[in-house]
Amino acid sequence: MRQFRIAAGAAATVAALVAAQLGTVSPAAAAIGYASIYSSDLTRELRMACDGPSHVFGTGGHGHTKSDFDGDYSEDIVTFGVNQTTGNRVVVVQLTGKRCVFYGAAAGLDSIVSMAAGDIDHDGFDDLVLGLAGQTAGAGGVWVVPGHPSGLYISAAEYWDQDTAGVPGQRNAGDGFGSALALGDINDDGYADLAVGAPGEQVSTYAGEGAVTVLYGSATGLTATGAQRFHTSLSTVPGTPAGPGENFGRALAIGDVTDDGNGDLVVGSAAGGGNVMLLQGADTGITTTDVDVLTGAEVSTANVTVHGFGTRLLVADVTGDGFGDIVAGTPDSDVKGKSGAGAVVVLEGRAGGVQATGKQLLGQGSTAGIPGTPTAGDRFGAYVAAGELTGTAPVDLAIGAPGEDIAAQPDAGVIAIVPGLATLGVGATQISLSSINMGSQPDGEFGLWLAVIDRWHNNAQFDLVVGLPGASGGTLPQNGIIYAFEGVPGGQQYDELFQAYLVQTPTDVVLQRLGTS
Repeated sequence: MRQFRIAAGAAATVAALVAAQLGTVSPAAAAIGYASIYSSDLTRELRMACDGPSHVFGTGGHGHTKSDFDGDYSEDIVTFGVNQTTGNRVVVVQLTGKRCVFYGAAAGLDSIVSMAAGDIDHDGFDDLVLGLAGQTAGAGGVWVVPGHPSGLYISAAEYWDQDTAGVPGQRNAGDGFGSALALGDINDDGYADLAVGAPGEQVSTYAGEGAVTVLYGSATGLTATGAQRFHTSLSTVPGTPAGPGENFGRALAIGDVTDDGNGDLVVGSAAGGGNVMLLQGADTGITTTDVDVLTGAEVSTANVTVHGFGTRLLVADVTGDGFGDIVAGTPDSDVKGKSGAGAVVVLEGRAGGVQATGKQLLGQGSTAGIPGTPTAGDRFGAYVAAGELTGTAPVDLAIGAPGEDIAAQPDAGVIAIVPGLATLGVGATQISLSSINMGSQPDGEFGLWLAVIDRWHNNAQFDLVVGLPGASGGTLPQNGIIYAFEGVPGGQQYDELFQAYLVQTPTDVVLQRLGTS
């Protein structure tokens, strides 16, 4: 059973909240719609504050998006910020006509550390999943907020953790359930399925061995029916816990690497100095046959020593052969002896899985065609996104290097746009704020977070959204800005920006570092 909360002083009922979604009066200001929901045991709370009116656009049903929460055929921007009041990370959603901030009340424990979006119930409205790994003494939990014609339907949100009926495992302090999330259709039934990482979980002997739980989507939403749990203490999963801090499940991705119609599960861990595991999907769910595991040492080259393999993952067919490729950002990698210059590892998908011989390493100065020179601390690969930026298949990569200095501006940041091709790097270009005459900012970290989405839905090219979390403005330093670039024939065209200090929030949220990762 879900429990609803209306802001103090709001003259509304639970029924009215369900109908209208947001109370008309908040603790901070009447102009901000405010509501929250409690878990069934009343110990965990998720709050939502929106600074614009509700609206109704489409009826959904188009089904090609990943973050169109209101079904208006325009994908919505979802990013992180920081609440200066509590120090917690919050999630900011830029809908059509309004912005909403999702956050928890308790300092430290209620930080939203992960998020994912996709259509869990296949109703044409994408749903938002939020991971709060610090809740309940670090046991962690996950909120699922359904999409709706008026936006995100917090009144129907559900809380999941390892004490939820049917979820494998048991809730224990320090598990970190929700530290990593991924959505994708594993069993090819049209519903997005959810993978949840608990990298702090002790499964057998050691603390921090880690585990991954898979919960399946259905017409009624997320369900525990058929739920699965994976860790390296299982005899069917390769490897054994290497000791404390293996952190299996510290990063996750779902995509069709083997081109059989089923989404495959990619899991990152810290074992062996960082590794990536591929668990293949089937109509019956995730299988443990033909499991592939690669370490950072196996994918390193003479020019690139890979560090932090398995900390940032996505799946996309960037080589255009019909197989999803595993793309791993490794910003801590050394390139030509430059510490932390950063690189991106692409493991090419195949019918049988992935292998070290089928890899491409992308880095500034180490891959033909990619602009720039590797410099210590550039952190190339700190964030990676994929989509049709050039308007032609295969999909392209956008790679952030937020630590790159521009002229006298330290950590100003740049983004590399790498066209999807069999051999990656050819025709790559670079975007910085200076290149679009906006002026790079010191410590701005342009590209620390980015996304490729179909925001304007007006041509074959998707749109690039980039965070500048270190930007100053308003009354606080490092409020942060989000820049949106519209995909147009021949490149990307700067179109709009969103500034943190212009996002209305209640008094218990002072928004900083909008557009952080």
